[in-house]
Amino acid sequence: MSTFSAAQPNLLCDKSLINLFRGWPHPSLLTPNLIQSCTKRLLSNESNSSIALYYGPEEGDVRLRSEIARWLAGFYGGSYGPADEQGAVDRILISGGASQSLANILTAFTDPVLTRRIWIVAPAYVLACRSFEDAGFRGRLRAVREDAEGIDVENLLHEMEKVDQEENRNTQNEPLKHPNRSHYFRHVVYSVPTFSNPSTKTMSLSRRETLVRLARRFDALLVSDDVYDMLYWPATNNPAEPSSHLYAKALLPRLTDIDLALPYGPDLPCHEFGNTLSNGTFSKLLGPGLRTGWVEGSPASISALAETGATRSGGAPSHFTACVIAEGLVSGDVQAHVRLLRRTYAIRWRTTVDAIERLLVPLGVSLVDNVVQQERARENPVEYFAGGYFLWLQLPKGITASNMSEKCRLQNLIVAPGDMFEVPGENEKAEHIFKHMIRICFAWEDYEALTEGIERLASALEGSIKELQSV
Repeated sequence: MSTFSAAQPNLLCDKSLINLFRGWPHPSLLTPNLIQSCTKRLLSNESNSSIALYYGPEEGDVRLRSEIARWLAGFYGGSYGPADEQGAVDRILISGGASQSLANILTAFTDPVLTRRIWIVAPAYVLACRSFEDAGFRGRLRAVREDAEGIDVENLLHEMEKVDQEENRNTQNEPLKHPNRSHYFRHVVYSVPTFSNPSTKTMSLSRRETLVRLARRFDALLVSDDVYDMLYWPATNNPAEPSSHLYAKALLPRLTDIDLALPYGPDLPCHEFGNTLSNGTFSKLLGPGLRTGWVEGSPASISALAETGATRSGGAPSHFTACVIAEGLVSGDVQAHVRLLRRTYAIRWRTTVDAIERLLVPLGVSLVDNVVQQERARENPVEYFAGGYFLWLQLPKGITASNMSEKCRLQNLIVAPGDMFEVPGENEKAEHIFKHMIRICFAWEDYEALTEGIERLASALEGSIKELQSV
């Protein structure tokens, strides 16, 4: 079965299609009215409309960079947060979304000769793997397993040491690319640290700090898709309840915040590019068709990203859309919509989890814990939060995800089998086989379809269990 054959509907089934595979926002959560009003305001201002319709500066629209810097300084501010809004502007570049940004990062900071391996947290956001292969790293992608705290740093350390011992014998030190345009890292580590896709796990603070130190030691660039950081809510029976402090701050600092604040040890080299880049996107917040996002890192890394050939030639991608979104941040419409998303996804998450606990858990399904524990306030010292788009389920022993996805298709239900989230070339390693896992998304379907989808999944699972028992 090909990677995405499980996503095809069953045209012979008379039941309506329920797609728990698709990782898109529900149509009601798109923002046509917001985009329309922001575009109208932009085009009614002669100065701003002229800026929007010309080529944009390589780093992106100045007004959007400033508004994002102010927004992120408030959200991530704290012991690891940006020092000030103005200083943060120089750390931000406007991108064409997280996927385009990843390709641009690989263009600027990797070289097929000098960059030794691409390390990807597994289970992986598998669509990113094609970007690594396109950049010249086919056959050099390596999976790094997760544990309860996220990426297994001890395993990564061990594997990096082995690679460096082998590669240090190679006398080829000249880059294939231009030698003076950037810093070409020896390793790249790709992850989704918060509410990861598909495992839904969140990397702990101590693990994030350790990973940054490891990156400095091994000359590694940590590329993180921080696309779900703002989409979180209380993991309670009434998750959409208002709360005085809810959503005011990020649950955890990003890797790039830690890299900025964490002192260097005397035995670790320090260079101006830092060791982290954070991908953000408006795709999960306003609509994926906007194809606009941002990347944050050191000022030197932002300058290097702005100097890649495509950006030098055409300016920042999605420039007009960036100017439209800037209007929405200035007015506060974007921030208000994000608050609406949190309340809405909270109810969707609770609806789906309740159905899983009622229908699937009694059949032996385990829901992988995606709850983040936080110490928040003296009067309420520990709170629990969920977030993201997905839930990661472990099937009963003896039931494979590929078998389940096929049985679900007979009922016109589409789910994502765990096998498809393996890093290419790594599927033979026992610790990276996810054949008993499935991923479901609670962001796309209507509320009623979420519950009915879990009912169909339970029906398919009951049939598989009966077949297994009859053997």
